[in-house]
Amino acid sequence: MNIKTAVVIRSYSKRIRFLKRALESLKYQTFKNIIVCILNMNNETIHNDGYFSTNSTSELFKYLDDMEIKYISILDDDDTLSPEFFSRLISVLDSLKYPSVKAITTHVNNVFEYMENNRVRISRTEPLNHHLKSGVLSIDTLRYRDVLVLSSFIFNYKSFKEIIYMHDLNNPAFFWPFIIHFGIRFDIWILEEPMAFKHIREISSYNESNYSTKSLEKFNLYIRLKFHELYRLNELSLNTLLTRLVFH
Repeated sequence: MNIKTAVVIRSYSKRIRFLKRALESLKYQTFKNIIVCILNMNNETIHNDGYFSTNSTSELFKYLDDMEIKYISILDDDDTLSPEFFSRLISVLDSLKYPSVKAITTHVNNVFEYMENNRVRISRTEPLNHHLKSGVLSIDTLRYRDVLVLSSFIFNYKSFKEIIYMHDLNNPAFFWPFIIHFGIRFDIWILEEPMAFKHIREISSYNESNYSTKSLEKFNLYIRLKFHELYRLNELSLNTLLTRLVFH
């Protein structure tokens, strides 16, 4: 499959062990035409092992535009993927005959883990969104936070670029407002296969814990402000969905 696919890992400088684990899961992908980029979520240097690295989204997309990318996937540095993730999802997405479908996602497993000295220990795994059925995703599903996980998606690059300018990819709370906006504009296909893993620290240091846990107030504030901004676009389809969220 000669399809250039960008994988952008959003990473923090103090979480090198997680970044290495994410990179390792990309190394063993059966799909090889991947261009890996690291988006620094703070201003400290991240050891990137030769990968393109920046803390500027404008620099990131300038670089990717020059690479003639067809698809894009976004990971956080504590996400991992099964080895067949890109091969499977891209083969399906590329063969679909529905022009409105501009993204594909898959089932996800939550991986609960804890820190033990310098090691990451897994305590249990749980299915996250296995109630979602294969085919076109229902728009109403977009209302539910954490049903869809950023790392489980592959987007058409041009469609992604159409709306990313209104969203802050550098913000840890980026995804939910973005996927609502994207899902109103384009259709999303889902596969009933657990091929992505979202890692959640149960006991951790401040730097290694999940942002939505340690900074819940900031997390929710970004989402609320972004919902207001989208609501002001006065697009009927967006407003109908956002009314239940903005005025909740």
